[in-house]
Amino acid sequence: MSAKKQVQKKAPAKKPAAAAVRKKKFVFTKMVASGNDFIVCDNRRGLFTNGRELAAALCPRTEAVGADGLIFIEKSRRADFRMRIFNSDGSEAEMCGNGLRCAALFC
Repeated sequence: MSAKKQVQKKAPAKKPAAAAVRKKKFVFTKMVASGNDFIVCDNRRGLFTNGRELAAALCPRTEAVGADGLIFIEKSRRADFRMRIFNSDGSEAEMCGNGLRCAALFC
């Protein structure tokens, strides 16, 4: 009788969120409004298309810059600018009043 060896395969280790973001020069301003802090980036030239990944990589307080969200200032056809806000988990929010205050001051 031969004994069969049980081999358990380990799941591949997850890469940290920061590893998912390619290294580019990232110029930003950190702003605070009524207790919420945001990373604000002028993206009117459209250099960054990965807002979800950037937010997940930059917003954790213990691993990166740390913020409640990431705000992209982008071009708009109807107004002076458009604001896109990403929560710290990478999800995109429809609106954020405190984030809007930061975006207005930034521009």
